[in-house]
Amino acid sequence: MKIDDNEGVSAPSKHLVFAYYVTGHGFGHATRVVEVVRHLIAAGHDVHVVTGAPDFRDSVS
Repeated sequence: MKIDDNEGVSAPSKHLVFAYYVTGHGFGHATRVVEVVRHLIAAGHDVHVVTGAPDFRDSVS
């Protein structure tokens, strides 16, 4: 994935599947991960998240 200030984000030609674990200790980790997960999904990848953080699923939608 390439991020260019003038052109935005260009997705790689290969579709990837990510498994992402987010600790449920505190909510700061999940808050930061939301943007990463959104970016990966927007780039056309599949992302599976496992977490003990409350309400994480609602944050990504």
